[in-house]
Amino acid sequence: YIHAHLLRRAIPGSVTRRRPIICPQCDTFITEQMVQKRRKMHYDWIPCPVCQTKISLVTEEERATPVQVLMNTAMVTRLDRLADTQRERQRAISVIQGKRLTGDYDIFFCHNGADKPAVKQIAEALLDYKILPWLDEWELQPGQQWQPLVEAQILKSKQMAFFVGANKVGTWQRHELYTFMDLKRPVILVFLPDAPRNPDYPAFLKGSTWVDFRKRDPDPLGQLIWGITGTNPRAAK
Repeated sequence: YIHAHLLRRAIPGSVTRRRPIICPQCDTFITEQMVQKRRKMHYDWIPCPVCQTKISLVTEEERATPVQVLMNTAMVTRLDRLADTQRERQRAISVIQGKRLTGDYDIFFCHNGADKPAVKQIAEALLDYKILPWLDEWELQPGQQWQPLVEAQILKSKQMAFFVGANKVGTWQRHELYTFMDLKRPVILVFLPDAPRNPDYPAFLKGSTWVDFRKRDPDPLGQLIWGITGTNPRAAK
């Protein structure tokens, strides 16, 4: 895999691959010079200089069948994708760490505490897309008065995701929403997977478009990312 990766990215002719050849009987190392001289004489084997064992000079690439070549190519492609995914994940982690250090949150999560597990799953999924939500469980240090901290964060937040699930909209949740609406900032209505068919939520949100995690199409996470960033992931593909 490393050889194939380097061949695709390095200057042509700058990468060479040398297979160490060792006698299987006496472990004698066969030098590259000996191998090259033997190949120039059109031999595909070399005798061990110590025990005279016949050692093959045929490489794995030369020995591979067309089917094996295809399988190896497919494996390299899969490994490439895994490596790209890992690099992208590491970049996302770095971006999120930077945002958290500077307090640059992308969106405030407003939800009923009883819906926390589902809301937390969505928050964790957004991190992979370099989106940092403000979630009380992640940001409120134990032992502090939480209400003034939440209100201070609302005043600093660019936008809000208002979650509606199986549990009724809570009193404090409504207070957060009304405070945010007074600031005239965007609110994204989000229905959680367990939200009822006809959920109860503030009437003034019913004229807005929403994100619906009860459905698979359109992709709700993609819709939420679109609402937060202004960029439609589907259109970017």
